[in-house]
Amino acid sequence: MSIQSLVLIAVDRFGAVVFPLRSPLIISKLSPFFILATWIVASAVFLPYLFAYKLVEFADGKHYCNLQWDEAFGWSVSVSHGYLAVEVVFLYIPIALLIIFYSAIVVKLKTQKIIG
Repeated sequence: MSIQSLVLIAVDRFGAVVFPLRSPLIISKLSPFFILATWIVASAVFLPYLFAYKLVEFADGKHYCNLQWDEAFGWSVSVSHGYLAVEVVFLYIPIALLIIFYSAIVVKLKTQKIIG
């Protein structure tokens, strides 16, 4: 997911600006691992929807893709709870992290003394 990539970029920039003399937080040898992990997590989270959406023919003769969660899994879990969990984990928490990291970068740059 792109939001995960944005968080990884923010972590890398945070390390480069706030701790410029230390080794990078995300070393180049681990970059392929983080990219692969991003794709695996995104695929795993949204894989159930591949099985839950079914092509349904309505009375007007038109076909629509319709979410058939109970038919696909037989779970009594509410779909709205799933949407809320995905929204919190993949939207609100990453946006909060982005705000924290970029705020720390701005504070560091504003308080830095110019040499000379």
